Amino acid sequence: MIYDGYRGCPKDGSYYTYRRVLWPSLAEKEDLTIITGGSLELSALSDLMASGTLSFTGGCPDYHDLIRVYYNFVDEVGNQLSQPLGTFFTAKPNPTYDMKLVSGSVNLYSVLHVPASKKYGRDYTVKAGTNAVAKAVELLEGLNVKTNKPRSSYKLKSDKVFEPDDSYLYIANQLLSAAGFAACTPDAYGRINIVPYIEPQGRSPSWTFRDDERSIMEPQVIESSNFSETPNCVRLFYESDDMCVWAYAANDDKAWPGSRTDLGYEVTLHESISELDGDTAAKKLANLKSQAIAKLRDNTQRIEYVELKHPWVPLWPNDAASVVYTGAGKTWSGTVVSEQLELADHLVVTSRIRKIARPTYKPVVGGGTW
Repeated sequence: MIYDGYRGCPKDGSYYTYRRVLWPSLAEKEDLTIITGGSLELSALSDLMASGTLSFTGGCPDYHDLIRVYYNFVDEVGNQLSQPLGTFFTAKPNPTYDMKLVSGSVNLYSVLHVPASKKYGRDYTVKAGTNAVAKAVELLEGLNVKTNKPRSSYKLKSDKVFEPDDSYLYIANQLLSAAGFAACTPDAYGRINIVPYIEPQGRSPSWTFRDDERSIMEPQVIESSNFSETPNCVRLFYESDDMCVWAYAANDDKAWPGSRTDLGYEVTLHESISELDGDTAAKKLANLKSQAIAKLRDNTQRIEYVELKHPWVPLWPNDAASVVYTGAGKTWSGTVVSEQLELADHLVVTSRIRKIARPTYKPVVGGGTW
């Protein structure tokens, strides 16, 4: 039996509240009874990290405002709770008019839509010695978005140069990355959270799904990986007026899924290199071999996914999570990369968890000149 952890919806029978929120103050106003449902996509791999669609009838939402979506439920001990799932800008409404009846749907975008939409418009250089995190916060808050006001003492070691077409979000994320921070993340209240990056294996799971007597997992769990699609050999080529240099690095470790030995054939990544350091043929060859090794490791990380459905739990993209499925003899641990939320009765969440296996094999390397 699947135990969902909740007794059901609140006494008023409403699982969701859709509330109008003013921009840029983020002050809550009235509830929007014209919203009839929809879906949300929370993804650590997308630029905006949160998006979705909502259906409406009896009126069209005002695109000047935001919409905050709440999930209302009663927990297993009878407490009535209301959990914000996200705060969104609306765009691309397509109202249909049937006499006086108006209905349709509208797209949702997180507050990262604001810095993602604005381009700097000219060459922009952030000088060495600048506090990278403080500068990122300055750029974001200059657009009226609210942040958690992080602090860091890190200062840029060299100039960071940006192009006119770079967005404020791209610039901010590049500065944060230089300081060892994760990319900007919208929270459920429409603010931007900025925190230091911590590898998933360095964090305790925020939630562990188990198939025991209190299981909230649906029985079907989908497992997938990329090992049969990624290169197991990198071949590089450099040519100048007086010399040609070639090099390769290959994964022949039979214990590594997707290696040439494991698959029985080669999946090649080939690139031509336009510039190569070295004042002798031997130095150029050594440098090209080093590049081949680096590209092989970058391109042959084994990525595994597990996807499962469950009721809502306090788990968000970038959180560490585990799945212990004893009935299938499987255990997975990794990072939540996406959650699909269907705003129907008994909110159903489809979570996708990713594990990246860093290369541990010793590559086979070769090459030559002529």
